[in-house]
Amino acid sequence: MSSSETENKKIFVLDTSVIIHNPHSLYKFNGDDIVIPTWVVSELDNKKKASGLTGMNAREGSRILDSLNKKGSLKSGIDLPSGGKIYSWCSRIHFEELPFDLETTNDNRIIAVAHLIQKANPERRVVIVSKDINLRITATHCGLTAEDFKNDRSVEKIEQLYSGIASIEVKNTDILRILNQSRQVTIGQLQESSNVATDELQPNQCCYLMHNNQIASLALYKKQAGIFRLVPKPNQNRQPKNSEKKRNRIQPINYEQAFAYALLTDPEIVFVTLLGRAGTGKTLLAVYAGHEHIRTDPNLRLSIYRPRTEIDDEKMGTLPGDVSEKIEPWTIPILDNLRLFLDLEKMARTGDIVSYLLSQKIEFAPINYLLGRSLHNQFIVIDESQNLTPLQIKTILTRPGQNAKIVLTGDPGQIYNKFVDPVSNGLTYAVERFKGQELFGHITLQQSERSKLAELADKLL
Repeated sequence: MSSSETENKKIFVLDTSVIIHNPHSLYKFNGDDIVIPTWVVSELDNKKKASGLTGMNAREGSRILDSLNKKGSLKSGIDLPSGGKIYSWCSRIHFEELPFDLETTNDNRIIAVAHLIQKANPERRVVIVSKDINLRITATHCGLTAEDFKNDRSVEKIEQLYSGIASIEVKNTDILRILNQSRQVTIGQLQESSNVATDELQPNQCCYLMHNNQIASLALYKKQAGIFRLVPKPNQNRQPKNSEKKRNRIQPINYEQAFAYALLTDPEIVFVTLLGRAGTGKTLLAVYAGHEHIRTDPNLRLSIYRPRTEIDDEKMGTLPGDVSEKIEPWTIPILDNLRLFLDLEKMARTGDIVSYLLSQKIEFAPINYLLGRSLHNQFIVIDESQNLTPLQIKTILTRPGQNAKIVLTGDPGQIYNKFVDPVSNGLTYAVERFKGQELFGHITLQQSERSKLAELADKLL
């Protein structure tokens, strides 16, 4: 390689958080060189016994480094398939060479390593890559370049995320009459009466059919079938039937919820993502749709999973009891939704609520319990999935088996996992990666229905 080609190659110094986020990130740097400080290996070793995906990723990261080391010496550099090299750094560092005093922590040791590498290679660009925001800020203050790991980002800004919604202007009402009578219209029929450009639409996209700038009808675009299928508008004036009253039937109360429920109940769609602000009804609709599935199909179960992410650093610690008792604090938000259509108070008088729900084919579990499972004949809801990484989402989406449907819900504006953000979390990643697939449906809900206070707080705070 010529000296000019070497000068154009960057040197990336990786923090532990990147490998914990995605162990295979080591192969994602497109021909540039990678440096792994020895303290990163030590931190991986410390985290290998951690529960769940953190421990799993730490062990996988160590295995990848070990397999690379067997090809030569990481200290001397190992060729990567992408064309670059990966090195380990285990030399002495000198904190006094940094612009100001820093505590002797592993994060600051990584910064010191990058400083020494930059000093030894002034002709090359040295970049620290970390999921830790504070490490990146400190590195920048020391005159170094620091970046987030962006390889698994599908969009640069959350505003660019696929919304799942399109508007189609209809020139006359004849096509709307046909849609309402036949429950569907062909692409050709709609093209004769509208400005629709089907090459810009995604499969299962939620379409507002507009006439005179007013929403006239709702439809799902079924690309493979070449049709637009009617989605019933919510009718707030409709009085529920006696049979519906007895089981507290939930109904969509706005157009977005109507689209969401159509996606959730469409048998041709096996993967649904619902994004939305607080109070938009995404979790309620998902859980209710799952309950309706198991009510009508005796072979199905409803499985609800939530990551054990806490809102602040005050950890609850290890809770006593069996699995159901340990996860009970994380089931409370789901029980709040179930109370809207199940008489949980009556259940509580007859015994343990969770035990009763299990007898009714409804189960709760932490995300960790998904590892290694094959989920057949299940309606699966993953709530608060904006707190999961892309690799965790991949692990989850490889679990469903035959006759299974999976729903991810979440709000990218409310993230409590310090290693992801609105555009790098697994939920956002999944939306963009699955966009265009026939088995996938998505909608971003905007209209809050919880209360005026909840809606106002979400906008103002």
